[in-house]
Amino acid sequence: MLLPSLLAVWISGSVALAGETYADQVFYYGDLHAHTGFSGDGGSSDMGDCDGSCGAFADVFTTAKANGLDFVALTDHINSAASVNAADFLLLHAAVLAANDEAGGFITIPAGEISFTQHGSSVEFGHKTMLLFGDNDDMVDLELADLRRSSTSVMRSCDAIWSLMEKIDQITGGAMLVPHHPAVVRPMDNDWSCFSSTWEPAVEVYSEHGSSMDDLGYDIPGAGLVTSATVHEALSPSGYNLMFGFVGGTDSHDTRPGAVCSLDTEQPTHLYAGGLTVAVLDSAETFNRAAIRSAIIDRSTYITTGPQLPLTLSWSSKGVVLGGLGEALTAPQDADLDAEVTFPSDRAAYVLSVELVGPDDRWPLTEVATGQWTGATPQAELPEWLYVAVEIDGASWYGGVGACADGGDDQEWIWVSPSPITLFDDDQDADGHSVLLDDCDDTDAAVYPGATEVWYDGVDQDCAGDDDYDQDADGYAATIHGGDDCDDTRDDVYPGAPEDANDGVTQDCVVRLAYDQDNDGHLSHDGDGDDCDDADANISPSDAEIWYDGVDQDCDGASDFDADLDGHDASSWGGDDCDDTDPGVSPSIVEIWNDGIDQDCDPLTDPHRGPSGPFVDDCDEEDTGAAPCEDPTEGCAAPPPGGAWMMFVAALLVGWRRWPLV
Repeated sequence: MLLPSLLAVWISGSVALAGETYADQVFYYGDLHAHTGFSGDGGSSDMGDCDGSCGAFADVFTTAKANGLDFVALTDHINSAASVNAADFLLLHAAVLAANDEAGGFITIPAGEISFTQHGSSVEFGHKTMLLFGDNDDMVDLELADLRRSSTSVMRSCDAIWSLMEKIDQITGGAMLVPHHPAVVRPMDNDWSCFSSTWEPAVEVYSEHGSSMDDLGYDIPGAGLVTSATVHEALSPSGYNLMFGFVGGTDSHDTRPGAVCSLDTEQPTHLYAGGLTVAVLDSAETFNRAAIRSAIIDRSTYITTGPQLPLTLSWSSKGVVLGGLGEALTAPQDADLDAEVTFPSDRAAYVLSVELVGPDDRWPLTEVATGQWTGATPQAELPEWLYVAVEIDGASWYGGVGACADGGDDQEWIWVSPSPITLFDDDQDADGHSVLLDDCDDTDAAVYPGATEVWYDGVDQDCAGDDDYDQDADGYAATIHGGDDCDDTRDDVYPGAPEDANDGVTQDCVVRLAYDQDNDGHLSHDGDGDDCDDADANISPSDAEIWYDGVDQDCDGASDFDADLDGHDASSWGGDDCDDTDPGVSPSIVEIWNDGIDQDCDPLTDPHRGPSGPFVDDCDEEDTGAAPCEDPTEGCAAPPPGGAWMMFVAALLVGWRRWPLV
């Protein structure tokens, strides 16, 4: 055996695997049907009405915890001959309220067992467990008379039961009924024609009376099984076609809630020890009465005949998860329905088999890995509902053959609340895409993944999930469609985007008309921009400069009469630059002698240049004492006729041209 006997754990005084977390869910174990000595047919060792080995009422909640319970309902009779009296009800009810301990993780549920028969006829509506889920403050003044119409079970009609429940629900802050031993002959079976999904969201399918699930032979009630009243018959589409969750209880009458391995000493005709309810909550949920009530209503429960074993259940089709434990499923009609059930690996060896059960058939699952069972219901056989049945090796679980004295054999079961199934055509528009997988609109054949998107028509043609009014996907809808994105073709343009004031693009969508009057894309200096003339669209840093027109087209701030940008205006426009096309010619430039170019715009500084070209009479320009050159072969050009006299005349002529007489 892989684990020590859980029974041995209980005997040692430790709490068993109650309230355990598995796969991000928490599994809470409870007994929703247990009696004490306050019932006329029950006994408690400290109340003087115990014929056998009963538990003490003073220890009833300690006993529940020792049996691994996280929640318990003491369901002593509240009508019929076995009913608690009004005074004792107050004592019982006060004890239940006082023991409720949300902080400590132990929840007590005020409750009672009630039976109903129709007035003036032999029709019996059935035995039911009444559970109350309001807060203590809502129920502190509750009296027995509030929970029953009279001390007897007689009701005028089935509808009178629901009227009574509505009244009790208002008084207590939350009430429900759970049909008890529905298919047992004695004391009465359940009348499924008198059923309310509002007030009866779950059914007790197993107790110490035995199994009311079906007629397959597991723990047949000692009083006899009424086949027409089984849980399967109630669920069957060809029967009553009802839907409800599964819960269980011990129905022990000897003040020992949760005692699934010992027979009832006060009711020896009850052949078995009974079962437990498992409520499955998300790990973030607060564990209290309201949470238990929600789990029952949502069918997030399953019943165990004893072993406290967590499990997960996942339904899927075409690789898509459809739901989990007890959830309603909408499945494609042209595919198998797959199921996966998992158990903790350290207890997986106790599981003998896992089956999917429908109204008329069963489909076995296969263990594909330790604690992981998978299988499917074939497409052609998909039923109206399915539940999961898990067979457990009781002998191994409890530590040996007969170690659990539950009155039956060593076979144990878990039955998971059913999931109703609705089949549908997942490609109604015949576009080749399943709405289950990727088609976001199965009524329009033009809508599917890969279709061409038509922006701003309110239709997501390509099923991308994008905002149809946000083409650039920057998170802002276009202004022309009621949004605030001024350019829905650029994802860098949107309200709050980083703004470059001088690139001609309004990234942040802030209207700046006051600073761009000429609409040239450049803000004026007043708007912290670079447009030096916001009245002229042809003047901005983006425009080409037109020289000598007196206008600074490119807004660079330079003189409009200095085309070569050497810092000197052209001499033809009143400046001193003798060549405004060459930045190497201006009064600021050092003269290069004898190159035929007047770099410094001063002819007198280059005297060997004249109107007719260069003329030189000095063989050594660097030596002021050198003699005139008389022989051209010495390297100097021969001076013109007249020698120095001619040079003087030439200088006068040059001076006359530069400084005309006035």
